[in-house]
Amino acid sequence: MINSLLLVIGENSINLFKEFNIETIIPKIFINNKKSENVFNLPTNLIYIIESEKITTDYDDKFLDIMEDYLYYDHYFILSDIYDNFSYSSIKVFGKHFRDKITGIFIVPFSFENISKGKKIENYIFELNNIYKKFFIFKDDYLLKAFTNVPMKMLPKLKALLIQNLITNISESLDLEELKFLEKGELGFGISINERMDKLPDSLMEALESPWISKSHQNFFIIFDGNLNNEDILPALKIMENKNYRFKINKSNKGRTIYITVISY
Repeated sequence: MINSLLLVIGENSINLFKEFNIETIIPKIFINNKKSENVFNLPTNLIYIIESEKITTDYDDKFLDIMEDYLYYDHYFILSDIYDNFSYSSIKVFGKHFRDKITGIFIVPFSFENISKGKKIENYIFELNNIYKKFFIFKDDYLLKAFTNVPMKMLPKLKALLIQNLITNISESLDLEELKFLEKGELGFGISINERMDKLPDSLMEALESPWISKSHQNFFIIFDGNLNNEDILPALKIMENKNYRFKINKSNKGRTIYITVISY
């Protein structure tokens, strides 16, 4: 397990965590430009100035002084809304200083929630590819594709569970070298859960069919998490014939539950 810290940036992401009481196996801090209980405050003007500067200045030093208590971690997850101005500026500032140590999970709100910011999502992703070595784009619209028969009011809860599992499965199963292997820019993901060994092929297929996996991605890193071994997963891996993939088993005691996480690139 990697010595990681989760940075939850901006009001929308913080509210998601608090409303659904998302639990992770790694420590987390909430970061916002507004002062409130249990939230770490970063001044908006400081973030905007650092973002606008092409070179390192005294403002960067001030930012690092503020973050001093959190600089000893080997790795950071960042969860943030991509369309909130403070959040996106913060994403770029953290990327400027810690890009080699970050896995980003960046949320694109539902289309009906978006107010035009003068940029399309493709522009944001292009910028992020120049800042981050590895990141996921979590499009809320894809919840409607993944859970076609679920009431709309249930989708935020399912979103919270997906994000929780993505962070937990990566942090619990991979080491720093394996994370470096995934430095491919934008990544896709799929997650499935079951309690039947004979259903592993179906579960792997379900993860591969995730709408968050781009059709342009031809390479896959598969994490099997649970009380199983190489022989158990052979039937599932048969469906990966003619695909370029790597896999890892995190043999953990989760009772009968088996988690499959597919990361694509």
